[in-house]
Amino acid sequence: MLIPGGFLSGTLLSWVLIAPAIPLCILLIRRPQFNTLSISLIMLCVVSLLSGAFLLVTPEESAPQKSFHHFALFLDFLFNLLVLQSCTTNKTLQTVVITSGLAFCGFFLSLLFISDQPPFQPVVINVGYILLFILSLLVILFQFQDISRHLTVVPAFWITSGIFFQFGLLSLLLFLNEGLRAKNIADDNAFGILYTVINIIRFMFFSIGLLLMRRGD
Repeated sequence: MLIPGGFLSGTLLSWVLIAPAIPLCILLIRRPQFNTLSISLIMLCVVSLLSGAFLLVTPEESAPQKSFHHFALFLDFLFNLLVLQSCTTNKTLQTVVITSGLAFCGFFLSLLFISDQPPFQPVVINVGYILLFILSLLVILFQFQDISRHLTVVPAFWITSGIFFQFGLLSLLLFLNEGLRAKNIADDNAFGILYTVINIIRFMFFSIGLLLMRRGD
């Protein structure tokens, strides 16, 4: 999820655009079997790519940019949720992931439609980050219960780890910046650099998982 504006949408935005294109290229080359996981990953990468591209061609802080950004925030959360749900075979955990995620989506949309002010202040964004961090941690813990093979050769482990890494660190960063408003965070150069590095690493994790995914998986 990208906070637009300032340093991030200028100097660093090109790197934010390149990152999701890498797993997309791997998907096109390797062509694994289409399932919920691969389709959710494709949509997640496409949303990230389009979100960054849209910021390049629209004026900063314009109404279309804000509306698209809010919509992209929602889609990004939703597809991360579907990816996590697809990375575990435990039915109970799948239910927990979907139920808690949809509850937050309902809360998110309610704030969007009933609030006069944008609901995407750091505290609200951080709730979504923390939720994805906790859900990805639960998925990883259940993956560790499968001792039949090393997790480092399991594509779902790397993909889950990418989400765990990104939203764990972003939650920490926003917590440390708790006293700042969203636009101040967006204009902060250090935050922009850290966001870019974290975002690139997340897609690198995705890429490793896709490279391990055999054709027909």
